[in-house]
Amino acid sequence: MYCKYCGTYVEGESDVCQNCKSKENLNNNVFVDNTPTYTEQEKYNDRRAGLGGAIASCVMGFVGFIIAFMACIFSVVIPGIGVLFIITCITLGVISLVKGIASVQLFKANCRLKKSKPIATLVVGIHGICFAGITFFVCLYAFIFLIAGLSML
Repeated sequence: MYCKYCGTYVEGESDVCQNCKSKENLNNNVFVDNTPTYTEQEKYNDRRAGLGGAIASCVMGFVGFIIAFMACIFSVVIPGIGVLFIITCITLGVISLVKGIASVQLFKANCRLKKSKPIATLVVGIHGICFAGITFFVCLYAFIFLIAGLSML
């Protein structure tokens, strides 16, 4: 049997629930929904889940984007430094892309588990993915400029 109020399984033919010490609450056919309830603070924290990683994704993507532009300039003028800038912007772009994808996956997982949705994490993570894409695109141009700069030597 299960208690009507607390949902605890009561063994045997007992008339009293040992968990809530209530009598007359026992019913053979009652199943209590034991889904977790969240406090307001827990709901607030769930909405911010993964936001730090998403912000890191966005910032690294933006910094990679700026370094990619600098790589375009240095690839023509000083090819050695241009190579270092290209490697740096590719590294930042990859990290930004990975963190952004993780943010989107976290949002999807929370939706699937019917938890509160971290919408800010999703939006900022998508921005990080976009910055990573732009970083890779500009980095491709920096590589082309590097080849042109090396051919002029």
